[in-house]
Amino acid sequence: KADVLSITRRAEQKSSLVLLDECFIEMTESGKSVIRCVREHENLVVLRSLTKAFGMPGIRIGYAAAPTRIAEILRRIRVPWSVNSLAQTAARAAIADPSHLAKSRKIIQRESAYLRRNISRLPGFECLESSANFILIRTTCDSATLQKALLSREILVRDCSSFQGLDSHYIRIAVRSRMDNRRLILALEAIQ
Repeated sequence: KADVLSITRRAEQKSSLVLLDECFIEMTESGKSVIRCVREHENLVVLRSLTKAFGMPGIRIGYAAAPTRIAEILRRIRVPWSVNSLAQTAARAAIADPSHLAKSRKIIQRESAYLRRNISRLPGFECLESSANFILIRTTCDSATLQKALLSREILVRDCSSFQGLDSHYIRIAVRSRMDNRRLILALEAIQ
């Protein structure tokens, strides 16, 4: 948090905007959000998503916390139908139930631990630590080849070879239901 605020202050001196993605903040142990600092910094915009931590994949809904000046600009340029009514209804229901976030977090933590434990036992696979509902996996396999092999089994993973700093030995998976996670583990065992 201190580092982000230090960057924000330096950017302020240069008349630069800081756009901070906090879409996974609810999943972190620390929860060191800077969203309340938007009031103090005219150049800070914080993005949040309800789809990740609230367990609503496919429902594209989120928000931005911004200083009034920037919020007004965003309001003027957005399309009037930027969020559909189904997404709004789902978001309201999730926010109205305080236990929903706790339940989602618990499921994601449990299934993430299950995936990391079982995939890391497979030769040639190493799961990197993550607080989010995605896991980055280093593998001795070629990531594009592995992605195609899994896709033939109707399992979609992200080939991370195009990510800056990674190479063709990284894939990213999403934490899903126990049944889906088990299918992935069995497929990885079979492909080796």
